[in-house]
Amino acid sequence: MKKASELVERFASEKDHKTRATTLKRLAGGLRSQASEHGSAGFTEKERMVLLEAASLLEAASGQAVKAASLLKIKEQNRIARSNKLKPLLMNECDKLVDLTDRLAFVTGVDLWFLDVLKRECASHAQPLSLLRQRMREAAERLAESLSFGESEASPQELVDKAFESFHQKKHAVIQRHKWEFDEVICSLRAGNAAQAVIAKAQGRS
Repeated sequence: MKKASELVERFASEKDHKTRATTLKRLAGGLRSQASEHGSAGFTEKERMVLLEAASLLEAASGQAVKAASLLKIKEQNRIARSNKLKPLLMNECDKLVDLTDRLAFVTGVDLWFLDVLKRECASHAQPLSLLRQRMREAAERLAESLSFGESEASPQELVDKAFESFHQKKHAVIQRHKWEFDEVICSLRAGNAAQAVIAKAQGRS
């Protein structure tokens, strides 16, 4: 029989392992019930022993599933802790990206969906730069989640450094691939920023 540690990745969640454990335990209970009534159920003594042996095997498997659920719970807790450590470190690196093109390259590199959203929203949003900051934060959080699933022994800072090293290596290709879209969004961002400046100036005079 496989060990609990070998079963951890078989199911995606702690709940799945617990469900399997419950199912196996019920099956074992059913076999033991049949074994206890072997005479009326038509089983011989030898067959009764086979039923009991099968029940014991199912109970053992149920126990391993319970252990696997516990191991997966600990693993998920550790992953969440890694993600929480990664998020502020990633945001710190994001804050170093001053150029609008670099910022757009970052969110697009994480997920093209962010660029699609910005294209739709920036043209009509009263404060488009706040939208970009929001999308950068969301992209950083999504990247943190992605990095947190790894089994690397590297520290959170090392993972972040590696992620941004990869970003800078691929940045030029991303910018070239989405140049006209970036230009469109940047135009909207600058226009919105200029409009906000005019409004602020007018309010200051009133």
